[in-house]
Amino acid sequence: MSDGADRFEIPDAAALLDTARDTLMADLLLSIPGEQRYTALMVGNAMGIAAREIALGQKARIREIERLRPLAAQDVAPSAPADDDVHALRRAVAAAIRAGRFDDGAQAMALHDALLAIAVDRLAISDPKAVRE
Repeated sequence: MSDGADRFEIPDAAALLDTARDTLMADLLLSIPGEQRYTALMVGNAMGIAAREIALGQKARIREIERLRPLAAQDVAPSAPADDDVHALRRAVAAAIRAGRFDDGAQAMALHDALLAIAVDRLAISDPKAVRE
């Protein structure tokens, strides 16, 4: 028998932002004076990006780490970046690019594929319409 607790679902931060954004865009935007409407639209867009970052950001970060790790792995040294430090992995891959490690066909294609996938994941957060088009 249920104790009734399952009747009330507590929304997460992304859902709260989505609800606030929907209210702003659907109910409040029309009552905002024209010269302030652009500012309200920018606030609404920022709220949408923040909600998507909360919902998708961690997954995108994990996938970026998984994509960068093999690209950085060939230059592993005693001071190699920790697998969960995305910034260190980015720096390691950038250093490998500058060193010319991705200049040949197969390596260049692996780098291209990884960076394209990372960009699409990030774009899905900042501008999801661009990914669908």
